[in-house]
Amino acid sequence: MDSSRRPRLPAVQTVRPVRESADSQFKLRSLMETLIGAMVLVLGLILLWTGRERFEFNSFQATLLSILEIVGVIVSVAALEWLGIGILVGVNVIAALVWSAILAAKKQSILVDASVQSNEMSVEEADEIWSW
Repeated sequence: MDSSRRPRLPAVQTVRPVRESADSQFKLRSLMETLIGAMVLVLGLILLWTGRERFEFNSFQATLLSILEIVGVIVSVAALEWLGIGILVGVNVIAALVWSAILAAKKQSILVDASVQSNEMSVEEADEIWSW
């Protein structure tokens, strides 16, 4: 056997991992950014409506944080485009409806208290209390 001639080994094929296309990675990243942005916007608006986060202008630091909160909501709406506008409108409509129900319940409790305290309340007096 000739020493210059070596036996050939079978060719080894390398297995390449299947990679997701750049387009599907972009779509996934875009979807996650949209979901996170929407959650942040909804939570920020809920905090503002519930009174947990308030606009304060008593000191420089409080004013700065209030302005940053407003800017954050504006940037979130602008980044989410139509979805952001829809979230902004939807959360505000729901909050207005809930707040209206809360105010109606408070007024109802005032009327009930007034009627319990007065045994001889006339219809006119009840209407007068209701109208304020």
